[in-house]
Amino acid sequence: MESDSSTNELTPNISIVPNPNDGYFTIFANDFKDEDVVIEVFNSLTKMVYVKKYSNFTGSVNVNLNDGLPEGFYLVRLRNNNKIQTTKILLNETH
Repeated sequence: MESDSSTNELTPNISIVPNPNDGYFTIFANDFKDEDVVIEVFNSLTKMVYVKKYSNFTGSVNVNLNDGLPEGFYLVRLRNNNKIQTTKILLNETH
């Protein structure tokens, strides 16, 4: 069996603060610090609703999804050439 150096996992290595949130939150992901990273957000139907590439990621970033997205669960995925990590957030406008 060949070993794959990449990871693809639902993981607590990504922190979202606050969670639940109203569409404005901070992502903390030190596993991607000083690397190029793409941040993607998917709705419950797996439709991508946000994507942004960061060069030389600092380990944290503020994200603003306040563009009329409905309340509910979303997946936040960080990826680069070596790894993919995913976590869940809850959008709740009354938060």
